[in-house]
Amino acid sequence: MKSQLTLGRFLVGVLMFASAWACPAADRTPQVPVPPVLNALHLELDRSFATFSKADPPAYFISYTVSDRNYSEVSGSNGALLSSAEERARWLEVQTRVGTYQLDDTHKVGDRQASWTSPGTTVSLDDDLSVLRRQIWRETDRQYRAASEALIKVKTSQKVQVQTAEGTAPDFSAEAPHVRSVPR
Repeated sequence: MKSQLTLGRFLVGVLMFASAWACPAADRTPQVPVPPVLNALHLELDRSFATFSKADPPAYFISYTVSDRNYSEVSGSNGALLSSAEERARWLEVQTRVGTYQLDDTHKVGDRQASWTSPGTTVSLDDDLSVLRRQIWRETDRQYRAASEALIKVKTSQKVQVQTAEGTAPDFSAEAPHVRSVPR
């Protein structure tokens, strides 16, 4: 079984998320408690966006995706159980864009497309808020620094290379957020 949480923040201050947590219906049924990992993502998104949107270069987009996976494997032969194993893991991916919608760190440099997302990192399975927030912060900081370095390369490349029509196209577009909540 796999569930996934995604949070993002744009410069315009719009919060977008899709999560594996059901929102309460309009008929005011009892509210489902917010999962600690989602709470940690919200808190870190607010803190990180407030900090990095004022940094140089400014971050205009930050997105978090947490995948929580349960894995079971059972093996048998002739009706006898040979082995069984269960495993659970959480995986965090952070996307940070610095610069502007017109020109950011994901801009194509030469023949190479810039990387726009982290390869990810494991996150604690414990629902300890301070531990989760620290892990999210560390990955966000790492991705912000990588994006900042990539933007320097993009700007340098633009100064020394001839620009094509593709090279002057915007790197990202400002769109209305889409919110999606699904039951686990």
